[in-house]
Amino acid sequence: MTWRILDYPHLCTVEIPDDAQTVKFNNKYKSDKIIIIDTPVPFKEHKMWENVEICKLAVQQNGRALQYVRDQTDEICKLAVQQDKYSITFLDKAKKNKFNLS
Repeated sequence: MTWRILDYPHLCTVEIPDDAQTVKFNNKYKSDKIIIIDTPVPFKEHKMWENVEICKLAVQQNGRALQYVRDQTDEICKLAVQQDKYSITFLDKAKKNKFNLS
């Protein structure tokens, strides 16, 4: 097996085998064994950005996640800007025109 260092984050589904040594930290897990179930996908291309509910949750945690949202609804844009004013820079062109921000 060879390891590649990627210059941008990827997401994939992993499984932890029953015989793995695993430690839980506050916001992450470490394990001596993992099984990668599917092909890693670049973060910005992941299918989760097509799910409106996931996008709402993401921009409520970090408004700059708006840059990855495929369907920038008015509600999602409002949530993003409320969370982080800088996220206004990630509005798509149509939204900027709609709100006279171009």
